[in-house]
Amino acid sequence: MDENEAKRHRVSPLIDTGLCMKDVCEIVNCGKTLVAKVRQLKTARNGLQRKPGSGGHNLKRTANFLADLKEKIYNNHTMSMRMLAKASSVSRETVRRAVTDLSLVSYRCRCRQLLTTATRVVFSLQIREHIYQGVRLGLGRSYAKAFDCAPT
Repeated sequence: MDENEAKRHRVSPLIDTGLCMKDVCEIVNCGKTLVAKVRQLKTARNGLQRKPGSGGHNLKRTANFLADLKEKIYNNHTMSMRMLAKASSVSRETVRRAVTDLSLVSYRCRCRQLLTTATRVVFSLQIREHIYQGVRLGLGRSYAKAFDCAPT
């Protein structure tokens, strides 16, 4: 019996005694949503158990899935996460989380998103303009010093 199921069984008799929701929450040390859910289950007469198959987490990211994904990535390291998701029949978000779990870095982040010289120049000009606007708004010279350059 997990912790929430034990709390549901402690809440049920307290609801039967007619205590208000706030008092039940304080006695059992649980949230209002749990008390409301138990009250709803009692009125529907379905018992206090959860639906079968509900609950749990990481149902897709098992050890086998992570090993298969890691093998696919090492075999073809330029494959996008979208293509990995299609090949594995899971969502892109699951693949993104799995890659993070494996402590891998996306190929695009590692190779394609490096700043070129032209991009660095554009970003530095944007930062200088931002600092200039901040000083004009009266944020002071310390605002410019925080970015390690003075307004032009």
